[in-house]
Amino acid sequence: DVDAVDIVNEKWKNEKRIKLLYFNECPLFTGALRQRAIDVATGDAICNLDADDVFKSHHLRNIALTFDPNKYDWAYFNLYRKMDVLRDYPPEVIDTKPELDSLCTASVVWKNGLAVTWNGCDGRRDNKAFNKQLLEKYQNKIKIYGCGYEIRHAVITLPKK
Repeated sequence: DVDAVDIVNEKWKNEKRIKLLYFNECPLFTGALRQRAIDVATGDAICNLDADDVFKSHHLRNIALTFDPNKYDWAYFNLYRKMDVLRDYPPEVIDTKPELDSLCTASVVWKNGLAVTWNGCDGRRDNKAFNKQLLEKYQNKIKIYGCGYEIRHAVITLPKK
C-alpha cells in the first residue's frame, strides 16, 4: 500500500525550494488553509492553484520572467476553461481584467508580504473577498500575457453503500 504523501516526499526530498505542509483536516474552500501556507512562504511571489485546476506548462516560468516584485505589487493573467464535465461549457479563453468579477482564485500572483489575507475568505467565492483587497489597496499591477491555467472540474463518484 503506497501513500501519496510518501510518493511526494520521495520525489521532492532534495528540493530545498519546496516545503510540504501537512494538515490534519482539509476543509473545502477555506481561506485559513491558504493563509497558513502563505504564512510560511519564503519566496518573493505567491500564487494559488485549486485542486481541480492545472497550470499551463509555461505559467510559472512566464511569471518568473515577467513579474518583478520590486516594480509591481501584483499581476493578473487569463484563464482557460476546458470542456467541463459538470456543465455544458465549451472550451474557451477568458480574458481577465483588473476588476472584481473578472479575477479568479488562480488568476493573480502577488508580492509576498502585502497586507492582504485569506483569513475569513471562506466559501465558494472566496477569491472575490481576497481579490477585493488587492484591488482596493494596491494599484501597482501588470497583466502578464502567456500565463494561464485550466479549470478542470472533477466528478467525484462515491461508493454505493
